[in-house]
Amino acid sequence: SSATILSLGSLLSERSPQTARELRDRVIKERPEEAAEAHYQLAKIDFAAGQDGSGIKHLRTGIDLDPEALPLRYALAQTYEAAGSTDAALGEYLDILKIDTANTALMNHIGEIYFLKGRMDEARARFEDAHRLQPADPFSSQWLATDAERQGDWGKAADRLQLSSALAEDPGLALRLSYYQTQAGRLKAAVAVLEAAQARWPANDQIAYFLALGYDDLKDHDKAVKT
Repeated sequence: SSATILSLGSLLSERSPQTARELRDRVIKERPEEAAEAHYQLAKIDFAAGQDGSGIKHLRTGIDLDPEALPLRYALAQTYEAAGSTDAALGEYLDILKIDTANTALMNHIGEIYFLKGRMDEARARFEDAHRLQPADPFSSQWLATDAERQGDWGKAADRLQLSSALAEDPGLALRLSYYQTQAGRLKAAVAVLEAAQARWPANDQIAYFLALGYDDLKDHDKAVKT
């Protein structure tokens, strides 16, 4: 049973890595259909021993045997990224995205790498992809809202942020959305955001304060005073 041999190898990896290595080598020789997984486990032994070069070779060999083996591909990309080889990591992540096409977290991570490299158009495109796929995704919503804020497009910033699922959990995000709405000239919408936030967090004094200011701007003096 190749599954049993691989499991035994995992159990022995820490206290007897050489025996674990021999077991994985046996799987590679005797069970070609499991060879990619065996190379993955050999890579983990190498990384634990500080032998990154050998570990990368095992991951590449495993990927050659099974091009759609996502654990191996992710391990390779993360290894490059941890080593500071950003371009190599980015190349691997882009290859993964061709297989794992609906992964919003991966799209966001690629977008973040592009952003850190100063490649704004490519970063924006990846966050847009993630947002289209999952409009409530908090990471892409917030990044795109901040991007629109940088460009002075307050309406677009509000439209992006108001879809975020994180609004139900973060009072600071509600305050930010109300600010965007106010800057966009949508005062009633801004007040509505703060009213919903106050209902959710009645003890939050900042929300109450800005809601009072909103009522005052709407010329609702009694509500402003009470709030």
